[in-house]
Order: sequence, then structure tokens, then C-alpha cells
Amino acid sequence: MGGGLRDLRTGRLSEPVFEADFLDCSLGVRPKKATQDALQVLIDGAWRKRRWVVETDIASCFETSSHDRLMTVIEERVCDRHTLRLLRALLRTGVMDNGIVRHRGTGTPQGGAISPLLANVYLKQLDREWRRRGNGLLCRYADDLVVMCESEREAKTAPNDLRTIRAEIGLAPKDSRTRIVHLGGGEVSISWASTTDRCAHAGCMLAT
Repeated sequence: MGGGLRDLRTGRLSEPVFEADFLDCSLGVRPKKATQDALQVLIDGAWRKRRWVVETDIASCFETSSHDRLMTVIEERVCDRHTLRLLRALLRTGVMDNGIVRHRGTGTPQGGAISPLLANVYLKQLDREWRRRGNGLLCRYADDLVVMCESEREAKTAPNDLRTIRAEIGLAPKDSRTRIVHLGGGEVSISWASTTDRCAHAGCMLAT
């Protein structure tokens, strides 16, 4: 079991299984994906007149994701009982809080390479629901979200729609990080953008 758990912690055992099922809107902490890919989505969206942008993220995403719900999503792709037992054991390892290990029914392993992968697996639920019933182009970089809309009116409805979907999967928005901006030729700071790109023809600048 020790070797299997080590493989799970590094993501080597599980990553290819889940990669095949991720949607194109998921761009953070994935093989061959980078902030430049997410920036390109913004550039392309602006070209297509989606210049009203909703930026938000998820409050304590890595600490509040339900283990039971996460395992349900995992079981869509994994049927091997041994692997599922290892994953459950990994989730039950607990978290360190003021020097005390606490076991909870939520959250992904702290500091492990597999934690971002499990977060992406969990947030796949949001990606699918947005594709089914959301308005606007979703771009998700781990737990940071951007929705590109064609009008201000559409952009103003997106935060409530996202809040509804997140509540359905047991997550909450970070309201202090939720805002609506217009890509209209000024400077726009996107939290996960690590580079500066100029969209001269699209009429916007993305910078950090």
C-alpha cells in the first residue's frame, strides 16, 4: 500500500485517467497547460466580442470539497477497488491544525502534488454544469474563474449563476474577489496571469 499511496500523492497513478475527461475550459495545473493558454482564451474571447469579464474564485476550495462527492466523481473514471481504497485512505490522512492532526470529511491532502489534480476532478462538476446551463464562456484556472460575456447584462447574471452551481456542489464564492470588468482598451489585472500580453487588435491589455 505504501508504494501505491506514494504514486497517488504524486499523481503518477491517476493523472492520465482523469485528464481524458476534463473539459477544455479547465486550464490550470494540468500537463501541457499554462497561464498563456488561459490568456489566449481571453484574447480569443475579446476578438469574438466577449469583452465583459466576470472574475471570481472559490472560497477555501482545497479545504471544503466533500470527500463523499469527490469519490462519487472519481468513481466515474476509476472502478479498480484497490485504487479507490487507496484514494479514500489518502483523503482520510487528515490535516495539521495548530500542531494537531484533524480528520475531516472535506478537503484534499495538504501540500501533496495530487491535491490540485483532485481539485480539478471535483471542479469538473462545475465545468459540466456551466456548459449545460451557463451563459458566457467559462475559463477556469484551478479555483480561479473567468466568464467572458457579450453584454454587461449577461455579465451581471453570471455571478449568481456561478453561485448557484457552486452551492449545489458544496462550495462558496469568495465575494471579495468577485468583480466585473470591461476589456475596453485600458489595463485589466487577472489574478492568475503571470505574464503580460497585449491584445492590440482586440483593444485590451491583460497585465499583472
